[in-house]
Amino acid sequence: MTASRNSDWAELARIYEAPVLLISPHMDDAWLSCTAILMRPEPIHVLTVFGGAPEVPVTTDWDLACGFSDSQEANAARRAEERLAFHDTPHRLEVMDLLEHQYLTGPRDLAHGQRLGLLARDWLRSHRGGVVLAPVGAGSSNGAVSGILGKAQRRPKIAPHPDHVTARNALARAVPPRSLLLYEEFPYRRGGRGDREASRVAKLRGEFMGKVDLHVDTRRKATAAAHYPSQLRGLCGTGPQFSDPRALETTERYWLPTP
Repeated sequence: MTASRNSDWAELARIYEAPVLLISPHMDDAWLSCTAILMRPEPIHVLTVFGGAPEVPVTTDWDLACGFSDSQEANAARRAEERLAFHDTPHRLEVMDLLEHQYLTGPRDLAHGQRLGLLARDWLRSHRGGVVLAPVGAGSSNGAVSGILGKAQRRPKIAPHPDHVTARNALARAVPPRSLLLYEEFPYRRGGRGDREASRVAKLRGEFMGKVDLHVDTRRKATAAAHYPSQLRGLCGTGPQFSDPRALETTERYWLPTP
């Protein structure tokens, strides 16, 4: 079950000091969702899961919305954006070659989730006391993944991203007790908060998970977001840009295992 209290500060302090494997489904999710954690001085291992490109380039609506002609151009540009966003940090970047949902031609291979789970377990074995930070799967089940956020809506309909859910489910099954944390994805939280999904994961794992809302430096987050101009083009359209601190929430939500 999840807790409604704001934090268990002793547990939070342990996590701030522990080795962290941050699971970023796509290149941009880490900074957009976890700036409060990435601001710590200790290095974090950031693993982008769906960072591959189709062998034969394809053209999708999302890549076109982001200003790319095809998947090959998009992948190269997004990798460059990610490197630039992290260039002045101590954090380590790693990218898996799994394809994003938009590039799949059929159901996702179950082996993809198993591969991620094995990687996480191997990482934990080599990082004593470490934790894995995974997306919770925020969003509205009635929304659309491709929704543009630039429109003036009080509650835009944004569905949980299938890639986020795939990564979360794989890690919920694979990661040992007290080693899995969840974070709420921005901007999917604008479609629906992640509390219900966090409760499902906690019930599945038989753990108690405390909810923590951390203050975030919106100026630092906006600076990082500005390194992803292609994704801001697709996400924000002509509306308020996430590279503007005034367009960002002042807190980020996490769930952590507590005694």
